[in-house]
Amino acid sequence: MRQMSQQIDTDLGFNSLGAPTTPEAVSNSADSVFEARVIFETSPSHIRLFDLTGPKLDEFIQKVDLLEILDSREKLIIKNQIERCRRDKLEMQCPVFFTIEKATAFLAGGDGSYLVTNAHVVDGFLKLASALFKESVPSLLKSSQRILIYLFDQKGKLIFDPYINQATIAKYGEASNLARSRSDWYAEDSDYIVLKLDKVIGKALKIASTYQVGEQVYHTGFAACTGCKSAPNKTDPELNRNRSPKSNSTGLGYYWTAGFLQELKAVREVLKLPDWYLGFARMSDMLFFNADSQVGMSGGPILNQKAEVVGVFAGAKPVINIDGTMDVMSRGVRPPEFSK
Repeated sequence: MRQMSQQIDTDLGFNSLGAPTTPEAVSNSADSVFEARVIFETSPSHIRLFDLTGPKLDEFIQKVDLLEILDSREKLIIKNQIERCRRDKLEMQCPVFFTIEKATAFLAGGDGSYLVTNAHVVDGFLKLASALFKESVPSLLKSSQRILIYLFDQKGKLIFDPYINQATIAKYGEASNLARSRSDWYAEDSDYIVLKLDKVIGKALKIASTYQVGEQVYHTGFAACTGCKSAPNKTDPELNRNRSPKSNSTGLGYYWTAGFLQELKAVREVLKLPDWYLGFARMSDMLFFNADSQVGMSGGPILNQKAEVVGVFAGAKPVINIDGTMDVMSRGVRPPEFSK
């Protein structure tokens, strides 16, 4: 077992899939990992209805194309919602969602129709549904709950349209009572969800049966832009820091980083946490590693060298050293076991 030191010495920077150093575990699993976009609004009152009859439709599309704040995927999603209104003859009152959660998701278990991502990725959508139907999220989860999630491949091609195909919740992690603080249905030690798609979209990754501290892992996903003028991570804006001379993320690509699984003692030392911290959670369901991370990679797989999934990435914390350099401590949760 690899000995951990207090200095985690993360090799910062984001590697593209075509990098010459890309390990087989990353390249062999790439077609099973997707960029996920979930649409929602923070409250029912924020859902906007548009009259898109006649020339108003073209005018609306032109305005969307001119919005620099939206990336290419977001513009496509908004236009896709308009197309749905045309199909369903809702042009006079077309509901358009402008809040779009960016994340990563991957296939695991079954026949390639089970999609795994974070619970926090779909939390906003479920809270909106809760407000609309006047039911708690736990109550909604008792029945088959549909999620409006878009999936894109590494080239940016839309491969799953939630208005044509269906994605319903199949399984989610139940939070321990002590850890349930952020939400009424999940916590940091249970931050995963499995969606059942109504079609097969690729090959399922295998869930690793075991893992150990010191093991090399690879973190993959669709990282938001680093080194940009505006920080996409309001909680920890340091994660937006320029990775130069290492490679930055452009925000529109598939990236991987590498690191090692960390023991809990090292996590506490690096993040300067008291001994009791993290004792509230089921640590057997969580793992920590020192690979670089960024917003947008939430829900991505943490892979071992056999391309097996040891965890689902759930968040990261930047550590600013005395000399001004930065390390990153990332965390994940154990994925659910699937019957073979």
